[in-house]
Amino acid sequence: MKEFLEKVKGKSSIITAVTVCLLTIVSLIPIFIMAKYSMPAADDYSYSITSYHAWEETHNIFAVFKSAFEKIGETYNNWQGTFSAVLLFSLQPSVFGIEFYGIGTIILVLALLFSNWYLVKTIAKKCFNYSKNSLVLILALVPTAISIQFVPDARESLFWWNGASYYTLFYSIMLIAIGVMIRVIKSEKKKNTIINMVGLILLTIIIGGGNYPTALIFIMMSFLATAYLFITKNNKKWSLLGVTLVGIISLGISMIAPGNGVRQSFCDDSLGAIGSIFKGIYLGVVHVENWTTIPVIITFVFLTPFIYQIIKKSEFKFKYPLIFTIISFGVFAAQFVPPIYAMNNLGGSRLLDIIYYSFYWLIGLNIMYYLGWIKTRFGEIKLLDYIYENCLIYGVIILALLGAVLIVNRNYKNLTSYVSIESLNSGEAKEYYSEMLERYKLYEDKNIDTVVVPEIKSKPKQLYGADITEDKENWINRAAADYFGKKEIRIEKED
Repeated sequence: MKEFLEKVKGKSSIITAVTVCLLTIVSLIPIFIMAKYSMPAADDYSYSITSYHAWEETHNIFAVFKSAFEKIGETYNNWQGTFSAVLLFSLQPSVFGIEFYGIGTIILVLALLFSNWYLVKTIAKKCFNYSKNSLVLILALVPTAISIQFVPDARESLFWWNGASYYTLFYSIMLIAIGVMIRVIKSEKKKNTIINMVGLILLTIIIGGGNYPTALIFIMMSFLATAYLFITKNNKKWSLLGVTLVGIISLGISMIAPGNGVRQSFCDDSLGAIGSIFKGIYLGVVHVENWTTIPVIITFVFLTPFIYQIIKKSEFKFKYPLIFTIISFGVFAAQFVPPIYAMNNLGGSRLLDIIYYSFYWLIGLNIMYYLGWIKTRFGEIKLLDYIYENCLIYGVIILALLGAVLIVNRNYKNLTSYVSIESLNSGEAKEYYSEMLERYKLYEDKNIDTVVVPEIKSKPKQLYGADITEDKENWINRAAADYFGKKEIRIEKED
């Protein structure tokens, strides 16, 4: 028995990683089932009108892409300059059939999981020469799964393609790009450097044509990396400088679009650059305070021994923890600045969603740096080594504690998966889907020019968003009418 327990103890990190994987999969199942009942809304229609018509008329994927690129040009001149984002908007899944719309959620969740894993793995291997896959999985999956469960607005982050692809997907692309950037810096083989550089430049262009907060953050990260390479006289400094310039040019092309002026005319007066920066810092402080909840604290208490294993053999000195905190917080808070400057508001909770995701990186990286500083200054942290050696028991205790907190404080009711389960069990999600399909029968009936539909009765929190109104000239009504080739579409409320 003793021998068996020793074997289990020796493989505790692997068993813990497998358990984390299983729990992550289980936690995501309700979300994936819920996605089956999601339906397009609002901007899903307005950006994909020509793409939908191209597919309906030709069933040719090249024709769809041609119309999508034409949409980029039209939007660039009339509404917004985010060229790569508009491409994604134009290719929303229901263009190819309403039954495919839910695939968007699967894409978004997998993108979050992969990008976080890729960046954690890259940091561990390239920065600290640590390659134990079980630990990387734990450090990647736990915060990603928890952040998905507590994300401020699951609909706009995961279930609504237009809003979610604009933020969640570009956020994921940014994490991958940062990982590739690290690989460029650390690569010793010329062939690998060239391959990574080509990939990084392409990703940089894509990010530059996405949402402004993500583009700004990536450029800041690239600039900081470039500055560090110049200070340390690293021969990769010119490569990173080139990447930074590509990012600035890509974002610049997006920002100078004539359409941005049209869109900004509908927004509140700007606070100006300085005012926006100060408000961004203020909002950063407020949200760090609000988001540092007991479940989040428990999560990082659990992760701390694993983080320590990655950095404990590093030769990096971790000399300036306070400076690191200030810089990392500055990068975090900078995400608030672009929408405040452009619109004097955050433009919807979908932006808060990706800032919330990045909050976990802010906390995790600071824990990593301070652990390195403590180890360098005071020596090995033996308690964390002991906990890591017994991480299976430790994990069970933490899981029980987290469960108890969620139950006592009733936090479990806010979990994305729990909300999905409630909607599924009550039949609300299915009823909403059925009501929308009834609309679609009328929308797709070529013998009807004017479509009048009843108001949706079932309105699941995660699925129901901006809907058509009684006003046929409302922009959402107009977008839906143009999408389906109707003279008008409106709702008629029951007396």
